[in-house]
Amino acid sequence: MPTIDPFFVADIIGIIFFTISGALVATRKKLDLLGLFIAGNLTALGGGVIRDIILDRSPISFHALYPSLTVFITLSLFLYYRWHHHHEMEKRLFFVISDTIGLVAFSIAGTLLALNADFNLFGVAVVSFITAVDR
Repeated sequence: MPTIDPFFVADIIGIIFFTISGALVATRKKLDLLGLFIAGNLTALGGGVIRDIILDRSPISFHALYPSLTVFITLSLFLYYRWHHHHEMEKRLFFVISDTIGLVAFSIAGTLLALNADFNLFGVAVVSFITAVDR
């Protein structure tokens, strides 16, 4: 039975929910589709680049899976909100939930990578914080 990499799971969950979070902020600001793509991608992938540079790794956002995932999610969200009109309170609640899940998932992912890199407690806390908040 294949093993499941907890970092990969946490990172994918974080990317999914932070893409939603960034795209929802862009819809609130009434940006067009390009603005949604930029906001979704930067929110989902930005902190991972800084984390990976600190850990001396190749940034994961340069791999084909992650940008493809953010584009798919952003396009789906754009089409959903284009055809279904929702109250701002529903969007706000969805934003808070997606942002919270993204923060937790990226904190876990950053912690796992820092522990694997044998960082001390302070280093683990810094990498975890940067991974989650810098997005």
